[in-house]
Amino acid sequence: MAKETIQLTKEEKTLFESLSVVQKQNMEFALMRYCTTEWQKVAMIVVKTIESYYPELSEMSGVFVQQIAELVEKGELLSKGNLNKIRFSEVKLKSKDINKNLIRLSEDERYKNYVKHIAYDNYSEARKCLESITDDLRVSLGGIYMFIGDTYYREKNYTKTKEYYLLAIKVSSGFFFEIEYADLLAYKLGEFEEAETIANKIIKECLENPFEKIEGDFSSQYYQSRSKDIIKDINRMKNKHR
Repeated sequence: MAKETIQLTKEEKTLFESLSVVQKQNMEFALMRYCTTEWQKVAMIVVKTIESYYPELSEMSGVFVQQIAELVEKGELLSKGNLNKIRFSEVKLKSKDINKNLIRLSEDERYKNYVKHIAYDNYSEARKCLESITDDLRVSLGGIYMFIGDTYYREKNYTKTKEYYLLAIKVSSGFFFEIEYADLLAYKLGEFEEAETIANKIIKECLENPFEKIEGDFSSQYYQSRSKDIIKDINRMKNKHR
Protein backbone atom coordinates (compact mmCIF):
# COMPACT_ATOMS: atom_id res chain seq x y z
CA MET A 1 0.00 0.00 0.00
CA ALA A 2 1.48 3.29 -1.08
CA LYS A 3 1.68 5.83 1.70
CA GLU A 4 1.08 9.49 1.08
CA THR A 5 1.89 12.54 3.11
CA ILE A 6 -0.01 15.77 3.42
CA GLN A 7 1.16 19.32 3.67
CA LEU A 8 -0.44 21.49 6.32
CA THR A 9 -1.54 24.90 5.17
CA LYS A 10 -0.08 27.99 6.82
CA GLU A 11 -3.38 28.45 8.66
CA GLU A 12 -3.29 24.87 9.95
CA LYS A 13 0.28 25.19 11.16
CA THR A 14 -0.61 28.38 13.01
CA LEU A 15 -3.61 26.68 14.62
CA PHE A 16 -1.55 23.72 15.76
CA GLU A 17 1.12 25.93 17.30
CA SER A 18 -1.58 27.79 19.22
CA LEU A 19 -2.73 24.64 21.02
CA SER A 20 -2.06 24.46 24.73
CA VAL A 21 0.44 21.96 26.15
CA VAL A 22 -2.43 19.87 27.52
CA GLN A 23 -4.14 19.71 24.13
CA LYS A 24 -0.92 18.65 22.44
CA GLN A 25 -0.22 16.00 25.05
CA ASN A 26 -3.76 14.66 24.86
CA MET A 27 -3.30 14.38 21.12
CA GLU A 28 -0.04 12.51 21.61
CA PHE A 29 -1.80 9.89 23.73
CA ALA A 30 -4.17 9.33 20.82
CA LEU A 31 -1.15 8.63 18.63
CA MET A 32 0.35 5.91 20.83
CA ARG A 33 -0.97 3.11 18.63
CA TYR A 34 -0.81 5.03 15.36
CA CYS A 35 2.80 5.99 14.85
CA THR A 36 3.02 6.52 11.09
CA THR A 37 3.77 10.00 9.85
CA GLU A 38 0.58 10.00 7.82
CA TRP A 39 -1.66 9.17 10.75
CA GLN A 40 0.03 11.73 12.99
CA LYS A 41 -0.81 14.44 10.48
CA VAL A 42 -4.40 13.24 10.17
CA ALA A 43 -4.87 13.29 13.94
CA MET A 44 -3.22 16.68 14.20
CA ILE A 45 -5.69 18.21 11.76
CA VAL A 46 -8.69 16.54 13.38
CA VAL A 47 -7.91 17.40 16.99
CA LYS A 48 -6.73 20.95 16.48
CA THR A 49 -9.65 21.74 14.21
CA ILE A 50 -12.24 20.56 16.70
CA GLU A 51 -10.59 22.18 19.71
CA SER A 52 -9.74 25.44 17.97
CA TYR A 53 -12.80 26.02 15.82
CA TYR A 54 -15.55 24.07 17.53
CA PRO A 55 -14.88 24.08 21.30
CA GLU A 56 -18.44 22.94 21.94
CA LEU A 57 -17.46 19.67 20.26
CA SER A 58 -14.12 19.26 22.03
CA GLU A 59 -15.38 16.36 24.15
CA MET A 60 -16.15 14.57 20.89
CA SER A 61 -12.63 14.79 19.50
CA GLY A 62 -11.56 11.48 21.02
CA VAL A 63 -14.50 9.65 19.46
CA PHE A 64 -13.90 11.21 16.07
CA VAL A 65 -10.17 10.56 16.18
CA GLN A 66 -10.87 6.93 17.03
CA GLN A 67 -13.15 6.56 14.00
CA ILE A 68 -10.56 8.03 11.67
CA ALA A 69 -7.93 5.82 13.28
CA GLU A 70 -9.99 2.76 12.39
CA LEU A 71 -10.20 3.91 8.78
CA VAL A 72 -6.45 4.47 8.69
CA GLU A 73 -5.79 1.01 10.12
CA LYS A 74 -7.94 -0.50 7.38
CA GLY A 75 -5.96 1.45 4.82
CA GLU A 76 -9.07 3.17 3.47
CA LEU A 77 -7.90 6.75 3.82
CA LEU A 78 -4.37 5.98 2.68
CA SER A 79 -5.34 3.89 -0.33
CA LYS A 80 -7.84 6.47 -1.55
CA GLY A 81 -5.36 9.30 -1.15
CA ASN A 82 -7.85 11.29 0.93
CA LEU A 83 -5.53 12.36 3.73
CA ASN A 84 -5.23 15.88 2.39
CA LYS A 85 -9.02 16.22 2.15
CA ILE A 86 -9.78 15.92 5.86
CA ARG A 87 -10.58 19.54 6.50
CA PHE A 88 -12.71 21.76 8.71
CA SER A 89 -16.12 21.24 7.10
CA GLU A 90 -15.79 17.45 7.19
CA VAL A 91 -14.65 17.47 10.79
CA LYS A 92 -17.58 19.61 11.85
CA LEU A 93 -20.10 17.51 9.95
CA LYS A 94 -18.86 14.15 11.22
CA SER A 95 -18.42 15.37 14.79
CA LYS A 96 -22.01 16.58 14.91
CA ASP A 97 -23.16 13.25 13.52
CA ILE A 98 -21.29 11.38 16.26
CA ASN A 99 -22.64 13.78 18.86
CA LYS A 100 -26.19 12.62 18.16
CA ASN A 101 -25.34 9.16 19.48
CA LEU A 102 -23.89 10.22 22.82
CA ILE A 103 -25.42 11.11 26.14
CA ARG A 104 -23.95 13.13 28.96
CA LEU A 105 -23.02 11.11 32.02
CA SER A 106 -24.24 13.85 34.34
CA GLU A 107 -27.76 13.38 32.96
CA ASP A 108 -27.79 9.60 33.41
CA GLU A 109 -29.61 8.15 36.43
CA ARG A 110 -27.04 5.38 36.83
CA TYR A 111 -24.28 7.95 37.14
CA LYS A 112 -26.31 9.94 39.65
CA ASN A 113 -26.68 6.79 41.75
CA TYR A 114 -22.92 6.24 41.51
CA VAL A 115 -22.33 9.72 42.94
CA LYS A 116 -24.68 8.97 45.85
CA HIS A 117 -22.88 5.73 46.70
CA ILE A 118 -19.49 7.45 46.56
CA ALA A 119 -20.71 10.07 49.03
CA TYR A 120 -21.34 7.27 51.56
CA ASP A 121 -18.17 5.28 50.70
CA ASN A 122 -20.22 2.44 49.19
CA TYR A 123 -17.59 1.69 46.56
CA SER A 124 -18.80 -1.76 45.56
CA GLU A 125 -22.31 -0.46 44.84
CA ALA A 126 -20.83 2.56 43.08
CA ARG A 127 -18.94 0.24 40.72
CA LYS A 128 -22.09 -1.71 39.94
CA CYS A 129 -23.75 1.51 38.80
CA LEU A 130 -20.82 2.30 36.53
CA GLU A 131 -20.50 -1.23 35.16
CA SER A 132 -24.15 -1.12 34.11
CA ILE A 133 -23.29 1.86 31.90
CA THR A 134 -20.43 0.18 30.02
CA ASP A 135 -22.87 -1.65 27.75
CA ASP A 136 -24.39 1.65 26.59
CA LEU A 137 -22.79 2.51 23.26
CA ARG A 138 -23.72 6.16 23.69
CA VAL A 139 -21.33 6.63 26.59
CA SER A 140 -17.58 7.22 26.39
CA LEU A 141 -15.91 4.21 28.03
CA GLY A 142 -12.87 6.28 28.95
CA GLY A 143 -14.83 8.24 31.53
CA ILE A 144 -16.45 5.11 32.97
CA TYR A 145 -13.13 3.31 33.38
CA MET A 146 -11.69 6.40 35.02
CA PHE A 147 -14.46 6.51 37.63
CA ILE A 148 -14.22 2.76 38.28
CA GLY A 149 -10.49 3.22 38.80
CA ASP A 150 -11.21 6.01 41.25
CA THR A 151 -13.34 3.69 43.41
CA TYR A 152 -10.47 1.20 43.63
CA TYR A 153 -8.03 4.00 44.44
CA ARG A 154 -10.21 5.04 47.37
CA GLU A 155 -10.05 1.43 48.60
CA LYS A 156 -6.24 1.44 48.20
CA ASN A 157 -6.49 -1.35 45.63
CA TYR A 158 -3.75 0.08 43.44
CA THR A 159 -3.46 -2.93 41.13
CA LYS A 160 -7.09 -2.58 40.01
CA THR A 161 -6.75 1.20 39.95
CA LYS A 162 -3.87 1.02 37.52
CA GLU A 163 -5.73 -1.55 35.40
CA TYR A 164 -8.71 0.75 34.92
CA TYR A 165 -6.70 3.93 34.41
CA LEU A 166 -4.74 2.19 31.66
CA LEU A 167 -8.04 1.06 30.12
CA ALA A 168 -9.19 4.68 30.17
CA ILE A 169 -6.00 5.73 28.37
CA LYS A 170 -6.41 2.96 25.81
CA VAL A 171 -9.95 3.87 24.76
CA SER A 172 -9.78 7.65 25.00
CA SER A 173 -7.51 10.34 23.60
CA GLY A 174 -8.57 12.98 26.07
CA PHE A 175 -7.23 11.67 29.35
CA PHE A 176 -4.04 12.79 31.05
CA PHE A 177 -3.97 9.92 33.51
CA GLU A 178 -0.76 8.25 32.40
CA ILE A 179 1.39 11.21 33.39
CA GLU A 180 -0.86 12.03 36.35
CA TYR A 181 -0.97 8.63 38.04
CA ALA A 182 1.24 5.99 36.43
CA ASP A 183 4.44 6.79 38.32
CA LEU A 184 2.63 6.98 41.65
CA LEU A 185 0.72 3.74 41.09
CA ALA A 186 3.79 1.88 39.86
CA TYR A 187 5.62 3.00 42.99
CA LYS A 188 2.82 1.86 45.29
CA LEU A 189 2.69 -1.48 43.48
CA GLY A 190 6.39 -2.00 44.06
CA GLU A 191 7.21 -1.67 40.35
CA PHE A 192 10.13 0.58 41.18
CA GLU A 193 12.01 0.38 37.90
CA GLU A 194 8.87 1.32 35.97
CA ALA A 195 8.05 4.06 38.46
CA GLU A 196 11.54 5.56 38.17
CA THR A 197 11.41 5.50 34.36
CA ILE A 198 8.03 7.22 34.26
CA ALA A 199 9.02 9.73 36.92
CA ASN A 200 12.12 10.74 34.96
CA LYS A 201 10.01 11.06 31.83
CA ILE A 202 7.57 13.34 33.66
CA ILE A 203 10.37 15.55 35.02
CA LYS A 204 11.88 15.86 31.53
CA GLU A 205 8.50 16.68 29.96
CA CYS A 206 7.70 19.29 32.61
CA LEU A 207 11.07 20.98 32.11
CA GLU A 208 10.75 21.04 28.33
CA ASN A 209 7.08 22.02 28.25
CA PRO A 210 6.19 23.85 31.48
CA PHE A 211 2.51 24.50 32.14
CA GLU A 212 0.62 26.31 34.86
CA LYS A 213 -2.12 23.78 35.41
CA ILE A 214 -3.43 20.56 33.95
CA GLU A 215 -7.20 20.53 33.53
CA GLY A 216 -7.58 22.98 36.40
CA ASP A 217 -5.65 20.94 38.97
CA PHE A 218 -1.88 20.78 39.30
CA SER A 219 1.03 22.68 37.80
CA SER A 220 4.16 21.24 36.19
CA GLN A 221 6.05 22.16 39.37
CA TYR A 222 3.75 19.85 41.32
CA TYR A 223 4.41 16.91 39.00
CA GLN A 224 8.16 17.54 39.02
CA SER A 225 8.24 17.69 42.81
CA ARG A 226 6.18 14.53 43.25
CA SER A 227 8.22 12.59 40.71
CA LYS A 228 11.47 13.71 42.37
CA ASP A 229 10.14 12.51 45.73
CA ILE A 230 9.34 9.12 44.22
CA ILE A 231 12.85 8.83 42.78
CA LYS A 232 14.36 9.79 46.17
CA ASP A 233 12.34 7.08 47.91
CA ILE A 234 13.36 4.49 45.33
CA ASN A 235 17.05 5.41 45.68
CA ARG A 236 16.74 5.27 49.47
CA MET A 237 15.34 1.74 49.26
CA LYS A 238 18.06 0.71 46.81
CA ASN A 239 20.75 1.94 49.21
CA LYS A 240 19.16 0.01 52.08
CA HIS A 241 19.52 -3.27 50.21
CA ARG A 242 23.14 -2.78 49.18
